[in-house]
Amino acid sequence: SYDCAPGSMRGRNFNYYLMRHLSYPLDIFASIVAVAAISGSILFPEVMLEIRYPVLALAMITVGIPHGAVDHIISADLYNLSNSIADQALFYLPYLALMLLMGVIWYLSPPVGFCIFLACTIYHFGQADLFYLSVSSTLKNLLYLSRGFMIISLLIFVNPQVSFPIMETIAGLNLPMDAFIPFSIYIGWLMALQHILFLGTVAIIHDNQHSTNPCHP
Repeated sequence: SYDCAPGSMRGRNFNYYLMRHLSYPLDIFASIVAVAAISGSILFPEVMLEIRYPVLALAMITVGIPHGAVDHIISADLYNLSNSIADQALFYLPYLALMLLMGVIWYLSPPVGFCIFLACTIYHFGQADLFYLSVSSTLKNLLYLSRGFMIISLLIFVNPQVSFPIMETIAGLNLPMDAFIPFSIYIGWLMALQHILFLGTVAIIHDNQHSTNPCHP
């Protein structure tokens, strides 16, 4: 049974679930930074090239490293782990073992390691953004993959002259960059479009179900 009492998360429309995840000050700040970066790249490309590495370092220090540094806090919250050595070992031992296993696989077969890493990244990007949605587990997983494919595709195909050589180096692959370059931007935007359409379709289905049954999950 579902709780439709006042204050319950049930009976809300899809936009509610999307909006409650947002942190407006952070979103506004991120939007300003994104617009500034895009505008700067268009208006002052030489300047942006000169400062790209300091900006990258700043982003890694302020966002990238802290993002990964709170994994143990998230795990403790999810699994009710205390600060005891035994409970912390329940997190760190599997965590480090997975890192070691991934490193061994990548060392033995860079293409296989890269594909596993890419698959995990695609799922993680989608799951981190959309975990809070109140839809069926099947739809959730499909949305995770759709979102992840969109993000990865934009990173790879918007500028293949940069991304393909990096992938070739770390994965030991010989990618047909010349075949992708004429169509790469379209592939990236096609992946973005599929996610927008999929997310919109799920929103319509979700809200239609709630219009007939407010307690529908």
